[in-house]
Amino acid sequence: MITSSLARSRKTRAFTIAPLVLAGTMCLLSACSSSVTDAASEMGSKGRKVGLTGGGGSTSTTTTPTPTPTSTPTPTATAVDTGSYDASIGNGVDANGFADLPLRAGDHRYFVNSSTGSDNNSCAAAQSPATPKKTAAGGFACIADGTGDQLLIAEGTTYAEKLPSMAFRTGGVSLLYPFVIESYDPSDPLNEAKYGRASGSSRPVFTQPYAPGTPWIFGGTHQSFIAIRGLDLNPGNISGPSLSMVAVGDGILFENNLLRYTGLAFDVYTAPKAHHWIIRNNAIYGEWDASTATAGQGVYADGSDSLTIEDNVFYHNGWKIGANRTDTLANGGATEFRHPIYQQVPTDAVVRRNLIIDGSGDGGSFRGNITHYENLIIDCPIGASLGGGVNYNTGRPNGVTISSHDNAIIGSAAVPDTGAAGWGIVSENGTPGSSAFRNLILRDGMGGTAFLTSAIQPQPSYMDYSNNVVFQWSTPGQTHYDGAADPYQGQAHATYNNNIWDDPTSGTNTNNGGVSFANAYTAAQLYAALAYTDKQSFVTYAITHPEAHIQRTARALLFAGYGL
Repeated sequence: MITSSLARSRKTRAFTIAPLVLAGTMCLLSACSSSVTDAASEMGSKGRKVGLTGGGGSTSTTTTPTPTPTSTPTPTATAVDTGSYDASIGNGVDANGFADLPLRAGDHRYFVNSSTGSDNNSCAAAQSPATPKKTAAGGFACIADGTGDQLLIAEGTTYAEKLPSMAFRTGGVSLLYPFVIESYDPSDPLNEAKYGRASGSSRPVFTQPYAPGTPWIFGGTHQSFIAIRGLDLNPGNISGPSLSMVAVGDGILFENNLLRYTGLAFDVYTAPKAHHWIIRNNAIYGEWDASTATAGQGVYADGSDSLTIEDNVFYHNGWKIGANRTDTLANGGATEFRHPIYQQVPTDAVVRRNLIIDGSGDGGSFRGNITHYENLIIDCPIGASLGGGVNYNTGRPNGVTISSHDNAIIGSAAVPDTGAAGWGIVSENGTPGSSAFRNLILRDGMGGTAFLTSAIQPQPSYMDYSNNVVFQWSTPGQTHYDGAADPYQGQAHATYNNNIWDDPTSGTNTNNGGVSFANAYTAAQLYAALAYTDKQSFVTYAITHPEAHIQRTARALLFAGYGL
């Protein structure tokens, strides 16, 4: 157990709210929820002071991934039952994670092709792929509010535009018939089976730069029933871009998109709360913000009672690609306050089967009720921060329900502003029955703590850790920490059963020194087994082909290698 000499520093998360006038006063990314006034501490700030060398290569530079796939082969994705997907939007989901979005009788599809189109073509003409509009804005102007109209944008085309904004629109009809913006194959334009399924560099690209530090407000007045699929948003490696859906409503689907250097924010900071937000099969990477007034995240979500984040690739979120972790914020360095996913949805959040690599502060901060499973997390300072509550004193005074299982966490890094490094699963304010089981926590190299249960609020913090495997992560005797130096010591109630770990054998928990693993992969060995030359080639393919689900095969190899 960690002694008091390793007591952790904490900070209260502070946001500077930057107003933006748009159909009323709105706020910027990650600074507009009522919960940001919460005085509860940020999970990422629970840092032990350690050196900035070791696992995860925390001081190395990272090159910008190329936009094309590498020549190395990719493993074949294993199809799963549609029941493993959130199928609440559209007419079901196929085995590869694509929603079926039928066109409602009487509604229309409008084609856009920057290579062959003309904005002089009428909206009636643009219903034919032979006479498309030239710009996305031109096609978007044809869409009727409150319908299930669909805007189809040709694969292989480029637009010096931003994605058209829904800020003064109403959205679609229903969960079955959302308003849709998606890709189509111009060589086979009437093949509905290809709609929204663009892959790699074939996705239509939107390149218009954003004003530094200013999000692109996509929502704004409780728009509902919107689907965005198969697009590539690439404003360049600049500070501040985000696609911000402020005050949006029900039924929002983001599927199969590349968000390069661009964050995604969903925030409903006034009643009514929304339902059914789905973020699936996207790659979201490289967003950063030089300003302390806003906090760039990969995904920020608050204000829905049902959020699903599944099968995405998150890479280098919250700090600049090409920077060192130790660089200043202005130069794109890492900080504890930026995350691949920052989830403040109070209830029913599901985060599963994602690939999360090189996060700024952690592999995700999940402050509301969370079901978190089958994720692969690589070289993040903290694998996952679970619980804590949304607006603790009023929103979740009775705790947060936590279930985290079948995740693989390999490697770590350091957070310069706290020194936090090498934490596996961190939990806080869990309700009785909260658990972390059948997880792999591997090869930190920093001697960190695999399991940490905090008691920094005046309420009990429960967690059961069972049937996990910890290997070469912790210094023996420091695999777990139960709030001994916390302000409310004695409020942490953690139990440990049937774990294989770096600590000495105790009770039903076994030291891993006498355990034989079938294949105790290192990270380098894992990439080689997947036919990639190194981490960078693995990352490059993953972020341009999120639909390939390579994290599933990688996680399965790790689990088989370590006997789970």
